[in-house]
Amino acid sequence: MSSPAPAAPPAEPSHSSRLSTTRSHLAYLANPKNSPAPKSLVTRSSLKTFRYVLKFVFWRLLRYAKYTLIAAGSAALAGTVIGTALPWVGALVFPSVPVAAAMGATTALIKFTWRHRGNHFRAAWAAGGEGRDARRDEARDAHEASEEFERATRRARRAERSWKAEEDAF
Repeated sequence: MSSPAPAAPPAEPSHSSRLSTTRSHLAYLANPKNSPAPKSLVTRSSLKTFRYVLKFVFWRLLRYAKYTLIAAGSAALAGTVIGTALPWVGALVFPSVPVAAAMGATTALIKFTWRHRGNHFRAAWAAGGEGRDARRDEARDAHEASEEFERATRRARRAERSWKAEEDAF
């Protein structure tokens, strides 16, 4: 009885094929639209994720560099005659931590309100809005209240009919 032949270890790719694979992966990383995608899903998703992280870090560093340049410019300006003559400008440009927190919270509240209730405000302004004519506001409120009363009455009748139907079923 002959024993099966030992399985040959997988062949190692040559250095030139590794180099060409690495080059194609780097080309995909640099510009995924113009270069072929790697065959492996794991490699492709890893390269896309790495590309995203690199772009994020690049733009974040660029933002911080911009902030640094602005801070350096305002600090240089504060050291001049203008900075001496107008010291409150420094307080506006570089507020203290509580003031900055209050400014940020106010901005966030305004943005949130505008995003979630903006159409309500814009519709009121475009249509003449509430509060401009008291008689029209009262008439509109009375009309809305009567419509709401009619809806509530219809709901109550419907509920009464369904209760009556359940009562008759048993």
